[in-house]
Amino acid sequence: MSIDSYLFILICYSSIFISGFFISRIVNFKTATNRFESIDGFRGLLATGVFIHHSIIWKNYLNTNIWELPKNHLAVHLGESSVAFFFMITSFLFTNKLLKSGSQNLVFWRNLLYSRIFRLFPLYFCVVTICIFFALAIDHFILNSTLYVFLAQCLKWYMFNIKGKVIIGQTYNIDFMLAGVVWSLPYEWLFYFTLPIIGTLMLKNKNVISIIVSVLFILVYINHNTIRLTHMISFLGGMIPAIIHYFYPNIKLSNKLYSIAAIFCLIIGLSFDSSSRNYFSKTFLIIAFTIIALGNNLFGFLKINFLKFLGEISYSTYLIHGILLFTTFYFIGFDNIKTLNGATYMFLMFIIAIFLNIICSFTFYLIEKPFINLYYKIISKKPFRIRKTISE
Repeated sequence: MSIDSYLFILICYSSIFISGFFISRIVNFKTATNRFESIDGFRGLLATGVFIHHSIIWKNYLNTNIWELPKNHLAVHLGESSVAFFFMITSFLFTNKLLKSGSQNLVFWRNLLYSRIFRLFPLYFCVVTICIFFALAIDHFILNSTLYVFLAQCLKWYMFNIKGKVIIGQTYNIDFMLAGVVWSLPYEWLFYFTLPIIGTLMLKNKNVISIIVSVLFILVYINHNTIRLTHMISFLGGMIPAIIHYFYPNIKLSNKLYSIAAIFCLIIGLSFDSSSRNYFSKTFLIIAFTIIALGNNLFGFLKINFLKFLGEISYSTYLIHGILLFTTFYFIGFDNIKTLNGATYMFLMFIIAIFLNIICSFTFYLIEKPFINLYYKIISKKPFRIRKTISE
């Protein structure tokens, strides 16, 4: 059986869903009432899709020694379009947050920055540290540069590679271990720091300090990175439902007719060879996302509890699946994985998918969740509120 087949994708999704169902029951998972339920469930599909995308790429890579996109169009979209949807989700949620605040004071931006640091950095730090240690261990802790250069390279990684990606590891670099997924995080930070400029266009009041910081960040970013227009279009696409939701709060696209329309747009968008190179595909995906973001749950599918649970641990899934695939293949032996037939490899992915959910459940509740709670605890302290009033 070919790993580029739809059956392989179905089996991988099944293993994720089955394990997600049981784990969500074990931890008695319940979502917060003030969340966008459809978005939570959608995240679960997207993170799983990226895992399946890379599991197919890995097998083809071991056979051809070329890291390239899968032959199956759907498998391509499970990676490319899933990340595009993640960008849309980020844009939707934070544009909505900005519009609801109605203010651009320094307290709002400070809280936003704190929330992103507490949300993104702890798990990222742990994953990158593990990868650096693993890369050094494989190289017998022999550096190919001075200690100063190595520490500077580590610092760049811990800063999300905003000032350009560097290589750590001689035999296997850590970007390879992570299946290259961290490329999207600098785009996320670019969007966060662009929000003050977006705010000046949408809100009456302006904050000069936040705008200056925003401009400086953008200048540093574009000096060290290439910005692809197609990714920026994804962020723009995510702003559309946020603007509609704010100015027309009574609009709810939750009925069955809109479910059919969303599914139709998804089918059309995913039928093209790529959404990162095809603007027609991206357009249909943006329309589908707009319908989902405005309350459509695709006939109740996106409201399924275990799917929302998978959405809750999606950041862990996104960051960890690459290193889990790499370490599994490394210890089994790349040559041994290479010789596996399609059916055996599919069974291996079934097992890995289950362990991925288990591991990500632990990382969410032991790393992500405590820091999320710590953030809310910090901003809720009375002394903080006093400082907040003074700064306003």
